[in-house]
Amino acid sequence: MTSPPSHTWIRYAGRVWEDLSFEAEAGWQTDTVARRPPRGDGTWVLELLDERGVVIVDTWPAVAFTASGGRMQSARVVAYLPAHPAGRSIRLRRRDFVVDTRTLTAASPEVRITEVEVTEDRHLRIAWEASHADPHGPPLSYRVVYIAPGRGVFPIARDLTATVLLVPVARLPGSLEGRFAVLATDGLRSGRAVSRPVRVPMHPARVAILEPRPALAWPADQPLTLRGVAHDDAGRRLDPVGLVWTLDGEPVAREQHLALLRDLRPGDHTLVLAWEGAGAPRAETRVQFKVTRRELPAPPEPVAPEPEPHRPTPTVAPQTTATLRLKL
Repeated sequence: MTSPPSHTWIRYAGRVWEDLSFEAEAGWQTDTVARRPPRGDGTWVLELLDERGVVIVDTWPAVAFTASGGRMQSARVVAYLPAHPAGRSIRLRRRDFVVDTRTLTAASPEVRITEVEVTEDRHLRIAWEASHADPHGPPLSYRVVYIAPGRGVFPIARDLTATVLLVPVARLPGSLEGRFAVLATDGLRSGRAVSRPVRVPMHPARVAILEPRPALAWPADQPLTLRGVAHDDAGRRLDPVGLVWTLDGEPVAREQHLALLRDLRPGDHTLVLAWEGAGAPRAETRVQFKVTRRELPAPPEPVAPEPEPHRPTPTVAPQTTATLRLKL
């Protein structure tokens, strides 16, 4: 069981509408803030109050309404308040109008992971117990994340009300010391617990041929572009050094995600892209395509010239000897 550190923030979240109605979301305590939300202009104020209603600390969330297809506009509100030990309520207001008020319990929930086991049908079963110091406090909900050292933190489930979760092993990135963290929250206060290490096997790489497309017909006199990619089971792109291209069983390219094929013979072909590197177990994918011989258009048949139209031969009248008499 792990309780929140002594210096934490309370993550407050929800959605406000133009009519100033508010839909609360589950918040929690955290000792780190990866990226703080932008600060507003003071129109909206989020306050932490003590039991007498005195403001201990406040912050100005940025609230920007967005249109939604002619319907009423809404805005997401996310802010972080220092979790002062004397805080007993949180209040969101727009100028003097109070939009939301929530009670803040004096103590955080406690949670303990009781089981992390692999079932016969290749699921990981995670179970936990949780309790709240205030028996009349808000109901608890749970978030579960998977931690693979050196590979990342992966959200598994959120807003759970049950205390048992089954996760397919095939969904989890491989790790020799994978752990699960369960966060129990009453909406503002929270506690968390981290499981013992559990071995999750590495899964084969995910390989994809992006070009050529399956069942493609390609002219034999044109070069063909090959493009492919491989990812590990954590979704990270693998270095092309482990890629091998084969065409009809013969290697045609290595260590590159882009290649060019020339002088392809007409007919059906099978292209395989395999991952054979060290970053993930071997995997392959394939596509089939056809190379066609380009059919040149047949030359046009000769066309006989049209006969010249008949034109009558002109006749010349025979010349006669004319006697020219001159009158003197």
